Amino acid sequence: MKHFSMLMMLSMVWMLVAFLYFSLFEGLWGRTPGKFLCGIRVLRKDFSRCSVGAAMLRNLLRIADNMFYFLVGAVSIGATLKWQRVGDLAASTVVVRNRTLRASPVPSARASGPERPGAPRL
Repeated sequence: MKHFSMLMMLSMVWMLVAFLYFSLFEGLWGRTPGKFLCGIRVLRKDFSRCSVGAAMLRNLLRIADNMFYFLVGAVSIGATLKWQRVGDLAASTVVVRNRTLRASPVPSARASGPERPGAPRL
């Protein structure tokens, strides 16, 4: 019985650490290190920064999203236009791709090859 209670305590500590990890990273910086590597972030539905409270609500409802082997979350994502899971709907958040600044394309050899019709001569 002692081992079971120790295992339960460790499980609860692990769940609390995971909850705080996701909630604080998303609430303070809009993304976890994994989301940063994937180029995505969490924002409010109006595209303003996500608050810690909204991130906590979003992550608290991971429990609902994970029900029936993630079926609830998958159905929610498939049924919404912005691909929101239950936690996103409750917290009014969306996950979006980061904007990237695109550098001007490097001219290639092909572009400097034969003249294109209508191109000005230099």
